[in-house]
Amino acid sequence: KPFPQATRLIVIATEGRETEKQYFEFLRHSNVRLVLLPTGDDNFSAPKYVIERLNKYKKEFELRADDELWLVVDVDQWKSLSDIVNEAFLRKYKLAVSNPCFEVWLLCHRQIPSPGLKRCDDVKTELRKALGGSYNGSNLNSADFTESIDQAIQTAQQLDTSPKNRWPVDTGTHVYKVVQSIRAS
Repeated sequence: KPFPQATRLIVIATEGRETEKQYFEFLRHSNVRLVLLPTGDDNFSAPKYVIERLNKYKKEFELRADDELWLVVDVDQWKSLSDIVNEAFLRKYKLAVSNPCFEVWLLCHRQIPSPGLKRCDDVKTELRKALGGSYNGSNLNSADFTESIDQAIQTAQQLDTSPKNRWPVDTGTHVYKVVQSIRAS
C-alpha cells in the first residue's frame, strides 16, 4: 500500500542475515518506512555486497531528499573496509559500523562493553552472560532490547570517543546513529 508523503524512508543494508534484521524490526513505527536489506541466502555478507544492495535499491526506487540509506557493517574481518566506507561516503550513504561486530550494540543494552572485547566470539560470550545465559542471534527476544534502547544509545555514545571517525577504532558501535534517526521521525 502507498505510504503517506510525510513518511520518511530509511533503507538499511546489513552484513548479517538474521540478527540485525530482527533487531531493526523491533524499531518499526508509523512515522518511518523502514526497508531492510539483509544478507540473503547467498550469504554474500562482505561489505562490498552490502553496499551493492544499497546501490541496487537506490537505482530501482525514486528517493526523496530526506530519505536515508544506511550501511550497517562490522569491522571484525574485513580488510577492504576503508574502501567500502569511502564509497559509501562518496554516495552519501550513512554508516553504522560496529567494532568488532553488531553484538557490541546489543551488549550496550545491558552494560558497557569492556575495551578488551576484540573478537566477536568474546562479545557474544559477554552478551550471553549479560542476558542471563541465553543468546541466540537468529531468534532475538525483543524484551531483551526494546526497553533499554535509551541506555544502549547512551552507552554507545559514551564509548564513541571520536564520533567524527567513520568507524570506532576501539570496541564500540555507531549503530546508535541509525537508531536515533529512526526514533527521531
